[in-house]
Amino acid sequence: MEIASEISLLSAKHDAPRALRHTAWCKGLQKLSFIAIAGLLALTPTAVFPVRAAPSPDLVGEAGSTPEVEITMVAEVLRPDEGAPGRRASRFVPAEVLTQGEIVHYTVRIHNPTRAPVRDVVVVRRVPRNVTYLTGSASGPGATITFSVDGGRSFARPAALRVTEPSGVTRPATPADYTHIRWALRYPLAPGATALARFRAVFG
Repeated sequence: MEIASEISLLSAKHDAPRALRHTAWCKGLQKLSFIAIAGLLALTPTAVFPVRAAPSPDLVGEAGSTPEVEITMVAEVLRPDEGAPGRRASRFVPAEVLTQGEIVHYTVRIHNPTRAPVRDVVVVRRVPRNVTYLTGSASGPGATITFSVDGGRSFARPAALRVTEPSGVTRPATPADYTHIRWALRYPLAPGATALARFRAVFG
């Protein structure tokens, strides 16, 4: 009995350090697992759900625009739709690559983000570089449309526009002289409403 007791005591002494090492190993494994899981959680939103920044609207627009409305302008071109076999079809695509003489279609979105109607809305857009306004193409919902040939300092209808040459000679303005277009809405823009104004221009 005494020998058995001594053997049990010795076994317990030898097993104690082993048990402590096992406990420490388990705790270390749990800690590593927690760190690994936390790292995966930190990486998952970026890896699985990439966020693409949305284009921010031009809240003010060109000088002279109504500050209460949000204004964005989109440029598109009409191209053959290759996905429509057996028939000739076209679709609008972003105007990223242009060819000489191509017509660019511009859409100006005028949005009222407030909770009250906005009256006397005025929107001014610069005619983009390298394009020439296409006569008679500007349109808008109940809008008075005028043009500028002096960088947006003054506006008038096409028939009243004049350009002074460096020689001092004054001549009627042509669409190639237009620098800005102005839409003056005749009716209030309701809360949350969006009005669309448009014009076309020739590239080159």
